[in-house]
Amino acid sequence: MKTSTLHSVTYQHFENLQLSAQDFYETLKTTIGQYQFPDVRCEIRTLSDNGWFESKRLYLQVKFHSFTYNICAAPFGKNFFISWRLEEADSFWIRFSRALEGKKFKSFYELDTEMMFKDSITAIVIAQVEVVMSEHGFRQSEEPTVQ
Repeated sequence: MKTSTLHSVTYQHFENLQLSAQDFYETLKTTIGQYQFPDVRCEIRTLSDNGWFESKRLYLQVKFHSFTYNICAAPFGKNFFISWRLEEADSFWIRFSRALEGKKFKSFYELDTEMMFKDSITAIVIAQVEVVMSEHGFRQSEEPTVQ
């Protein structure tokens, strides 16, 4: 059984703005790729909202080991938002493989690289949000909302 733990949800709302989600995702992919992070994969995916027959949306998924950022850029009426949520997958197979290796806990290195991944991707997304704000005349003092 595969479950995931939601670690954070952050978003930025833009009034009276329309953007291309695809262009935003491509810019993020390029920027992330320039850092040459080991074991980090980016792909644009179509995910359904709630099931087979629900609406589908494009997301940029940024993955590192068991962690995934799901980044959404989408219109909401005349407005636009960018959200990013960090999830950690947990499954029987992850726990089983760790047990086979005799690992009860993550090593300091594993914990450190996970923190670097989280902080790095968050900083890159925030920087791109700030670019959008600057290019479209929004005040820089508006901080993204964290939930």
